[in-house]
Amino acid sequence: MLLLVADAFEELDLGLLLQPVREMLSTACVRAYLPAKSIDLALELLSCLYSEAQSPCKTGQEASDEITKAFVPGDVVLLSIASIFQHTYSNIVAMISGRVTSEEFLVTDVPILGVYASCLHVICNLLPAGTLQPHVELLVNSCIRCSTVQCTSDEVSCVLQLSCTAMLASACGVIRNDPELLKPVARTLEKFVWQHLYDAELYKPSDSKRLGEWGKLVSQYIESKWTCISFVVKQSPVASAAHFSPLPTCIMDRCVDHLAAASGMALIPILNTMQSLLPSIMATPEKLFEVLACVWHSLLERWHDHTCFWSVLRACVPVIFHRCLLTEDIVDTDAKTVLEKTLRTYADNFLESGNTRTGVLNVIVQHCFNIWKENPRLVLKQKKLLIDACLFGPFSHKHMTVVSAAARYIQGLGSACSVNELMESDHDADSRVRAMAFTTVSLVPDDCAGEIFYALIQRDREMSALQERLYSNSVAHRVKHRIWQAILLLEPVLPFSTSFSETSTLDTVFSALISENQPSVRYLIEWVATRLLYSNAEHRDILWKAIAEYSDLRPGSVCSLLAIATHLCKLLSVAELKQFVERAATEILPWTMTQHFAVRVYAQVALQSVWLVAKEQQLVEFLSRHTVFEKCFDVINTAAGNRTKVVAKLFNSFWVSAFHPLKDFNLEVICQVLPRLSLVTQDEWIHPDTFLAVDRRYWLSKDGAAKLPLLSSNSATKCAEPGDWMPEKKAADEEQKLSTNPLGDVQKKIIPWKTLFPDSEDVSMKNRQKKKRRLDTDCFIDR
Repeated sequence: MLLLVADAFEELDLGLLLQPVREMLSTACVRAYLPAKSIDLALELLSCLYSEAQSPCKTGQEASDEITKAFVPGDVVLLSIASIFQHTYSNIVAMISGRVTSEEFLVTDVPILGVYASCLHVICNLLPAGTLQPHVELLVNSCIRCSTVQCTSDEVSCVLQLSCTAMLASACGVIRNDPELLKPVARTLEKFVWQHLYDAELYKPSDSKRLGEWGKLVSQYIESKWTCISFVVKQSPVASAAHFSPLPTCIMDRCVDHLAAASGMALIPILNTMQSLLPSIMATPEKLFEVLACVWHSLLERWHDHTCFWSVLRACVPVIFHRCLLTEDIVDTDAKTVLEKTLRTYADNFLESGNTRTGVLNVIVQHCFNIWKENPRLVLKQKKLLIDACLFGPFSHKHMTVVSAAARYIQGLGSACSVNELMESDHDADSRVRAMAFTTVSLVPDDCAGEIFYALIQRDREMSALQERLYSNSVAHRVKHRIWQAILLLEPVLPFSTSFSETSTLDTVFSALISENQPSVRYLIEWVATRLLYSNAEHRDILWKAIAEYSDLRPGSVCSLLAIATHLCKLLSVAELKQFVERAATEILPWTMTQHFAVRVYAQVALQSVWLVAKEQQLVEFLSRHTVFEKCFDVINTAAGNRTKVVAKLFNSFWVSAFHPLKDFNLEVICQVLPRLSLVTQDEWIHPDTFLAVDRRYWLSKDGAAKLPLLSSNSATKCAEPGDWMPEKKAADEEQKLSTNPLGDVQKKIIPWKTLFPDSEDVSMKNRQKKKRRLDTDCFIDR
């Protein structure tokens, strides 16, 4: 209400409205009869105002209960509240210290502990550690002194034990910001934790009827207790404090016991402690597997608890997929095999859950991505997880597309729509998984690229075996599209041949091209093949061999092979181009006269594109030798009929006129522009901002760390529109027109396109028949 009033009436200053609160907190320590309830309400008001003034739209790990540290300069609300905290912090800390150690602190006052913790956190963010040191030391010593008193079974002792432990947990957060400056306080706290708090329990009062919510109190105590233990374990390793700390295995056993008994948010600090201690039990595989199973079962038990599931999930993943499990090897071979199988099972379970619950897989992939960034060679150990992440994306039913379209529209409004500032949209959470996986693929080093490539090819072959012919935007189509997006990102480091396959990389790519029928996937395969041929000049003859070999298998494959030759012409230097255009013209020319409509049209456009490149590069010798080509092109472009229109549409399509294999090699074209131009559903598009959210420093680095740019500089491709040239449809239309010939029912002599170019045996047979003076005549007219 105060924020609304200050916003509605500009003449009212929020500082003036909060002046009574400032005066109360400034004199709290000298006013003996000031009601504690009034101070609690004042602190609660300031804490709530500060929380509301912060921007709640956060991403990833920032979406937590904590208040963000920085505030925008010039924000009147934040400056007013911060000014009160800065001027009254000493009184606030002293009041909290005296309040939680006083016997007047009752069970009904326990909820205010959360407000105290929030205020301490705000003060810690606003003031330097050196200024806070004496006040934090006062708070810690007071709580330790009160906690070391002999615990009894009365209600006052129970509440004091709970409140002091809660404030010590808050003090841990303050010390964590500057552990070196607050090292004496941390040492005192560490000694208290191992000598007293580690074995302490919250005793239930004998008069338990007054404590109707005993379970909540116990859960809160366990959370505060293990927050302190987790802080001590993380700040100073157990081995360095061996003179008064238990063994790591003993602490881990205690964690396992409490993990089964704890509930709600009390699990988080226990899991954090287990994460810190896990490397110490790597030498005992049996104990390691027991811990992993216990953590996994704890997560499954909270799977449907929406109040704490996401926090528990974020704490479980770093334990199950601990850095040491992903980076280090276990000496025992059998145990190593079991561990790999166990981690693979957990990853598959997360993947399956991610298909039904948005955001689950993001947590595990984000965790692994942070490790892969530091050492990209580790992806070979989690190769299956990386490939699953590249291909991840649940299939939305038609009625759900309305929801995603509405979410995209609202997010596209940006700051013009206030809901975008109040909360973060998760409609693109599935895209972030692929964005992290694609970023990892772009980091893969040369010696690992071959293995990742053939693993992706194996997935492509599996999809082709399951469904030979793909339908547009079907599940199989989308998966294959993602596969070849990943391969295209991997292309800069792909070797020409590896030990993983007997065939070369180019032969493998051409083989996949022949069996593909979806244009969007064929575009990506053609792009990969073009770049491989460009970087491996000594193997360019493979293209002409492929045209001769694969033309008998699938006529449509010739169109893609001719497109590869056309794109390659745009990339070669003048010296390389002279020889290439001669061979290209020789190979393309026969296909311009074939009976297959789509192949004939594509060949005519390809030959014309080669001719234009030759004119642009002023290859005088080639142009003078083939002047007849230009006259043929004039006839093709000016003749009336459906074929001329189709040739013009194809020639003006983005893939022929605007696309450039080198200039367009960037994430924006690969993941957003090309899917849009090839009519892939909008759910598959990944905006460049998604990649920036994943790793902004990497994609915007100026030291050339990224293997490809984030944004496109080729406006011709970015501004292009999808083409309407469909070879299958045009060929069918032409055949339909021919079948409705007005001259009547006349049988036509049809030459199969495969026999257009007779082989040497056919020619020799015809010559022998002529020598024998035998003439074979057939009649093709029925009347």
